[in-house]
Amino acid sequence: MAGTNLNFDTGTITLYVQGDPSRKFSFNPTDQKVLKGFLRLVDEAEEKMKDFSKRAEGIEESGDITEAEFTSQTADLMDDIDSWFRGSFDSIFGEGQAQIVFGDTSSVAINSDGEYIMIAMLMALYPIFEKEIQTRSDRIDKVCSEVVEDLPRDEEVIDATEEAEEENADSAE
Repeated sequence: MAGTNLNFDTGTITLYVQGDPSRKFSFNPTDQKVLKGFLRLVDEAEEKMKDFSKRAEGIEESGDITEAEFTSQTADLMDDIDSWFRGSFDSIFGEGQAQIVFGDTSSVAINSDGEYIMIAMLMALYPIFEKEIQTRSDRIDKVCSEVVEDLPRDEEVIDATEEAEEENADSAE
């Protein structure tokens, strides 16, 4: 017995990372889990970067370590940041999405503007959320306005009620 497909618009949008069709990233920007998670990640990223900066300062201030130890401890710190961010990103957008977005590049690699690519990516996503939410909100407002326009006016309801009462009175006689 063959099953029947259930197809409907889920509101999912698809982005191609750096225009590469093999790096397809899809999500619904109005899904509350995704939206709240994204906004929380933006806030947490700022806090985490402060924490990680303190750890980096601790490495720099530790004094009697070799250049190799310093480099190793700094690399470990960067790995911790990357692991935290990828895990957080995947918990919001779905398993494996960080790999699609960042590939094998660390999310704390520095871009040509001197910022972490994870921050650049978050700032690139933010206006997409805003635009999609505004567009969908405008559509809802338009549909609601059309529905309200189609509703009968008070005087139309009164006229219809009076007509129905008259018909009932006539049929009772």
